[in-house]
Amino acid sequence: MREILLSVLFLCAFIDGAWADYDCPNHPISVADAGWCKFFDEFAFRDQEDPARKINYLVKESLAAIDVPDKAIRSYAFVISVWDYRKGQVDEEELKGIKADKPAILKFLSEQGFDEAIVLNNGDATADRIRKIFTEYYLPKFESAAAAGQKIRFMFIFNGHGWQPRSSGGTGALALADITDDSDLDYDHRFSLAELRGLLQDVSQYTQASIALLGSCYSGSVFEDGSGHEEDFAPGAAAWIAAAAPRGVEAWELKDRQGTVFFQNLIRVIETWRSAEAELAPQDPAGKVVDMTKYAPTLRDITSYINNQHFFGGANPETGEHYPPFIVDTIEFSGGKRAAYRFVAGQDLADKIGQNIGLNFTKVAFTGSSIEGRSDITVVHTPGTYSIRGIDLSSGNINDDLDFKSIKQEAGISFVYFKASEGQKPLNAERMQKEDQAYRKVKRAWDKARAAGLAVGAYHTFNFCEDVEDQFDYIKQRVHRTDDLLPMAIDVEWYDGKPAPGTGGCSLTAALAHSKIYTLARDLEGYYGKKPLIYLVSSSVREIAGDSVDYPLWIANFSSKAAAVGPGEPWTLWQYTGKGHIPGTANLVDFNYFFGNATQFSQFQKSGSNIAGEVAGK
Repeated sequence: MREILLSVLFLCAFIDGAWADYDCPNHPISVADAGWCKFFDEFAFRDQEDPARKINYLVKESLAAIDVPDKAIRSYAFVISVWDYRKGQVDEEELKGIKADKPAILKFLSEQGFDEAIVLNNGDATADRIRKIFTEYYLPKFESAAAAGQKIRFMFIFNGHGWQPRSSGGTGALALADITDDSDLDYDHRFSLAELRGLLQDVSQYTQASIALLGSCYSGSVFEDGSGHEEDFAPGAAAWIAAAAPRGVEAWELKDRQGTVFFQNLIRVIETWRSAEAELAPQDPAGKVVDMTKYAPTLRDITSYINNQHFFGGANPETGEHYPPFIVDTIEFSGGKRAAYRFVAGQDLADKIGQNIGLNFTKVAFTGSSIEGRSDITVVHTPGTYSIRGIDLSSGNINDDLDFKSIKQEAGISFVYFKASEGQKPLNAERMQKEDQAYRKVKRAWDKARAAGLAVGAYHTFNFCEDVEDQFDYIKQRVHRTDDLLPMAIDVEWYDGKPAPGTGGCSLTAALAHSKIYTLARDLEGYYGKKPLIYLVSSSVREIAGDSVDYPLWIANFSSKAAAVGPGEPWTLWQYTGKGHIPGTANLVDFNYFFGNATQFSQFQKSGSNIAGEVAGK
């Protein structure tokens, strides 16, 4: 008998009407089948109308629902645990880990702020019942709730054996209690991962955050390509799957049979993350900027940490190799829902945070630091909470057919920055002709964007080797002063300690680059009467911006940490992705968020001042 749990034979062992509502007596819910009512009893049900029901602030923040009433938010879980495979040739000792996981999973759901859970154990989890619970309970409930403006969070959990398809490219299945052995091809004895994926896609179209945690062997075959591509800061809803093992690979129990590798480590790292990593202290002296990234790690944060640390207790004694990596990918394979799923601290800890630092959660900016050695540089980890979004365009991704009224409505943007100039005025006639041609295209788009009611602004790509005064003169020729013009932006392409190719081949230090850039910034402020933005990738902030807080920053960072500068002052604009889509072009464009609300954006448009700094903690 194996000393590790979940042998290849067992966890992974299986290769290849009329609608009626019933009111449940113990809970204020209606279901399509009266027999389902008992499946709500294992988890502490929270009535949506109960005035004592309190939504964890971090749940609201992770759902971009800070200002949404508690009654308009609800979290649902669907848990399936199968440890009794009585028809199969299964040693019960090999199933203890799955059974041991269940109380830990239910406790975890409670700590994560879930309101209700359907729990199916062993033979209760039939293929027909799983299918009907999705289609006759969750889908109609979520559709009507979403239509009423509610924010919904959903988690699906399966813990049990996996079934591997006979064909190398086939999709596996969840092994249900009636399955016998690896030759059992009865569709009622397993639940196809392809069907599950489709049901999760259907559900996720109505939710703000959906996640599936699959603890079975071969569960990675649920993905089309078997790997994950999470974008932590993509806009919109989150819809993700985490699988215990890649396609064709076994998952395991812990050696002591006190749980499975997948669920015990997942839960342990989330709990350790928030208790050991988080500091109950504000980032700024005013006490209003709190590092919350450590209280709300993403699914990617957790799985990457586990995989990188081999957090499974060393090598697998059966194989002598590391345990298989956990993998994640989006439920929506079209790429429509790539926002990160965030785990959150329990309500008790959330309250403790506020009590320990004397904060009222309604007045706190939840941020965190992403630049080593600069705790004053803040980040924000849920861009969905910001209402002001915009794009930046150059002549290369503009065409004359762009309809900015449609772009404004369909992409949900409020402003556009256009590239107006680069370096000094060209001395070469051919180059000047090309730049004039590009500028005319930009100007036509600029006028159309302004006519569509969008705020417009211009950016200048800085050349490190050309004279600052000559660049300033060229900007003035291209960009005329108007009251409604957004503050100018200086595009500083500095990477890995030197100018990016094409922005000047001369050798200069970061200190000299800083001096030249900020000289141009002062000239622009004097001429346009507004503080210009300094655009930088976050990794260059420390080198180029240094300790300066004279000018607001436009930060480019597409990863899980988007930086900003100034003691307690966040970024002003954050370019969070370069893969955005707008109607009228197949070209990918940059999307940006403004740190602040509509009133603060209006003030920024007039002065260029980082008004959002006052919100974040000044």
